Amino acid sequence: MPTSAPDEACSLRRTAVYYDGACPLCSIEINYYRRQAGADALQFVDVSGDAPVGCESLTKDEALKRFHIRTPDGTLVSGAAAFVEIWRLLPRWSWAARVASRPGVLVVLEFLYGIFLKIRPAVSRPLKSIARRSARIGLDRASASAPSVIGMAAAPTPPQGERRAGGDLGSSAVADQSV
Repeated sequence: MPTSAPDEACSLRRTAVYYDGACPLCSIEINYYRRQAGADALQFVDVSGDAPVGCESLTKDEALKRFHIRTPDGTLVSGAAAFVEIWRLLPRWSWAARVASRPGVLVVLEFLYGIFLKIRPAVSRPLKSIARRSARIGLDRASASAPSVIGMAAAPTPPQGERRAGGDLGSSAVADQSV
């Protein structure tokens, strides 16, 4: 399970979820999580913009290459283990966290995630094209019920005010989101 030691300088009130907002597939997945009961325990941070990621122990380049979360105590978790930590916080997905906690399951999930990372650009390209066409004809980019990488339906675009990378993740202040 790829994790780092807790970083006290990066301690938070909620679990920070670092994601690539420029990746349509990633955005579909994150928008799904935003709609779930328990999502208020998560702080979604789009690392695709120009703002700094927020903590020195995670660079923007690292955050864009691989999925990361930071737990409230400052522990950085990546890959399949990061998804499992999110599932633990979402009641609807707690069953998946329990399954992933069984011996050997996380190793298999990490292996599959590694394969996904290699094909992500090819999978995302057609979604970017669809998103551009939808924007041209005035459709909300997340309104189509396109399945995500783990078979979930797309969620509506989050309201304005979602924060971007950088700043105090524990504060209630939010910045403009322009994905």
